[in-house]
Amino acid sequence: MAQLFYLPIVLLAAVIGMGVGFFAWIQGDKPGARPLTVFVVAASFWAVAEGITIAAAGLGALRFWTQVGFTFSTIVPIAWLVVVLEYTGRERWLSNRRLGLLLIEPAVFVFLVWTNTGHGLVWAEASRAFLGEYSALALDFGLAFWGHQVYSYLLVTAGAFVLFRTILGTNRLYRSQSTALLLAIAIPMVGNALYIFELLPAGIDPSGLAYVLTGVILAGAMFRTQLLQVSPAVRELGREEVLTELDDCIFILDENDRVVDTNPAGERLLDASELEYLGEPLRSVFPSLAAALDADQSQLRLDADSSVRYYDVQVSSLSRAYGTLSGCLVSLRDVTEQRRREQRLDVLNRLLRHNIRNELNVVRGNVDLARDAVEDDRASRRLETAVETVDTVVERSEKVSRLSRLFDTDTGGTLDLADHLPSDLAATRREYPDAEIVLSLPDHLPVEAGPTLTVAFEELVVNAIEHNDSETPRVDIAVDEGASDDSTVVVTVADDGTGIDDQEYRTLAEGRETQLAHASGVGLWLANWVAEHNGGSLSFDSSADGTVVSVRLPRASDADTSDHAENEATTDAEATDGTPVDPTPVGGDRD
Repeated sequence: MAQLFYLPIVLLAAVIGMGVGFFAWIQGDKPGARPLTVFVVAASFWAVAEGITIAAAGLGALRFWTQVGFTFSTIVPIAWLVVVLEYTGRERWLSNRRLGLLLIEPAVFVFLVWTNTGHGLVWAEASRAFLGEYSALALDFGLAFWGHQVYSYLLVTAGAFVLFRTILGTNRLYRSQSTALLLAIAIPMVGNALYIFELLPAGIDPSGLAYVLTGVILAGAMFRTQLLQVSPAVRELGREEVLTELDDCIFILDENDRVVDTNPAGERLLDASELEYLGEPLRSVFPSLAAALDADQSQLRLDADSSVRYYDVQVSSLSRAYGTLSGCLVSLRDVTEQRRREQRLDVLNRLLRHNIRNELNVVRGNVDLARDAVEDDRASRRLETAVETVDTVVERSEKVSRLSRLFDTDTGGTLDLADHLPSDLAATRREYPDAEIVLSLPDHLPVEAGPTLTVAFEELVVNAIEHNDSETPRVDIAVDEGASDDSTVVVTVADDGTGIDDQEYRTLAEGRETQLAHASGVGLWLANWVAEHNGGSLSFDSSADGTVVSVRLPRASDADTSDHAENEATTDAEATDGTPVDPTPVGGDRD
């Protein structure tokens, strides 16, 4: 009874397969859509040939449509392999040359199918088997048929192996998709095995029907769940593009430290072709890098072309699923210019902190002597101006020097501003006795910051006083409760001066100075650097009534602050056992 429904089912599947193939063709911009079209259409024609074979009346017609079915069957395994390679982003493996080599066996098999009467290599005997009202061709297969079956299974297995590797080496999303593809291809493999081992009624070959069903499942997954839009191919292409355009030199090593791959930047650094370095030990192709990795060095120095280049070395382990290590990725970032800038800054900083300051002190001493020696009031006033200018330059040098030392020793932590600011601003009060500095802070104001933070408030207060023309400048320091939240605290420094020039904080906002746009001093720069160093930021609101500088800082819990205070107390106790302690508190008397 079931045999009566077999022919309509086969023909209906073929029609559905043709429709799916057409729909897949018009979606050709998606990875794998075109080979999927070939896969489904070839399987549909195979199913059509199977259906016509069952319905054919004469033995000659049965033989002809069997040959047609064999012809289309040779296309399906190759199309499957191409679908998998495009899905996983490995279509580069299937070059035109390799595809041509893969097509040699199917072409030879098709030739043997159509010339079988002369040699009998595909089938030796053919007989008519009756299936109720229909009939089919029962074949006694020959050597060429079995060889083609082995070849077809190898192609399908190769695609399954690529999917299996994707399952092991990718994340959950792609693992689920690849598993679905494996289950889909298992359907026709079972049907074909039942046919060739004669476990079905003689002449019944469900392979074409099963492949159509597989194609429909793949197409449904593709256009309903966007299987091939969100596929490893997109990720592989993106990674490949990133590695190609990346200026960093990338080397991929296996577990035996052999070079597996590199990007164009790494190839230029090696100055070698793929044949010279792929598969070779790193020690033979790049000995200096191998030595740096063995010594666990974070920087690499290379001498080439009468120049020296410096690279930061980063090593990342590569692992398959379940934590199995399979090698490492080594990246080299050229930091030569950064290192040279740091060297220049170190030299300039030393000159500013020591040489220039000492020389300016000599200049100031001689100007003082000259001022005391001259009797002309005009000359004396000019010399006084020169002394004040020298003092300003020395003061700025001291600020930079002091901040540099603080940055070198600041390790972060937590700080209670309500506890530290009053004492740290005491020196500023003494230096500017006519100024009114008002602190309106809660009993506890813990923030995540190091001891350098109080320098920022000191600079903001000094800046507000020095740029205020009134006889009694006023500076208010308070918490902006409206702007603060659970994770941050905003402390405002407000003055009643004439306001900061737009150019001053515009320069800070842009983060750079030019000949036309620059700040008048270093105070605001220092305050901004200290705030950023401690994870905070500055913002300005300036008007004719004064300026409000808002300092946003990460809030810390009271427990963190108390732990930090205990650590400081322990350190102080240890210091009394003979370790010299600097008596000047951070943020205290100006150097």
